[in-house]
Amino acid sequence: KNNSSSAVTISKNVTINTNGKTITMTGTITNPSGYTLSISGNGKITSSSSIDELITARGTTNLMTDATIYCTKCSNGVKVYGTFTMDSGTVRGGNGNGFSVAGGTLNVYSGTIVGDTANGITSTGGNITLSTSGREISVSGLLYGILANSSSKNLNIHISGNTMEGPYIKIFATSTTNLSSTALATNTSSSVNYSSTVEIEGAALYAYGHGISNGYDSTMTIGDNVNIESKNTTVLNKDLMKLGENPTSVTLDSNISSTTKIANANYTY
Repeated sequence: KNNSSSAVTISKNVTINTNGKTITMTGTITNPSGYTLSISGNGKITSSSSIDELITARGTTNLMTDATIYCTKCSNGVKVYGTFTMDSGTVRGGNGNGFSVAGGTLNVYSGTIVGDTANGITSTGGNITLSTSGREISVSGLLYGILANSSSKNLNIHISGNTMEGPYIKIFATSTTNLSSTALATNTSSSVNYSSTVEIEGAALYAYGHGISNGYDSTMTIGDNVNIESKNTTVLNKDLMKLGENPTSVTLDSNISSTTKIANANYTY
């Protein structure tokens, strides 16, 4: 049934079958290291409390079906220190980020990630994989779809959609006024301490500002079937790809085919 709960700490392997119902939390669900938390069903886990995150994932956490994790006032919908695997469903941060990856591993194979007032995914290090051969993945934030700054450890991002029929992966920023909004940004600050490696194929990236911003000590490889676009129709020379915050150490290795497009909103390539 629909119910409410205060903060919960997992102390054994647990499956929560949301089963079409709504669980309203007033505190955080914490999954410590050493345990597995699986969330299934087509219901919701929500909160309107001002807490840091709705779920703290230090162990292994799986979002298995079309369940929704939505916190309207949290800084993050989910904070990942361990391993979080999203096979479907929705993760949404109403007052911040959808996911914050703090050196852990985030695997997304299907579903929707939203950061209403910040970023879809924010990461300070670790591993992020978005991979699908047919099911759609949507990652959006107000300012950044994905913002990745390697401040705690090296960061690896692998984005791989269906290069034959896709892209089924969409990464975008929703702001229509902020010229700094970016679909995917890596190592934007000079204070980052580690390097980032990004590989992209079979994906669409777009924003009102930059399509991609590739910064300090970060290497990016763009493969087949990648669409990078600025939706800004008024600033004709707005960066599609902002490269080289640190001009002495930035490289772009590109394997561009006829199915890869880089264009602004006026289709100037």
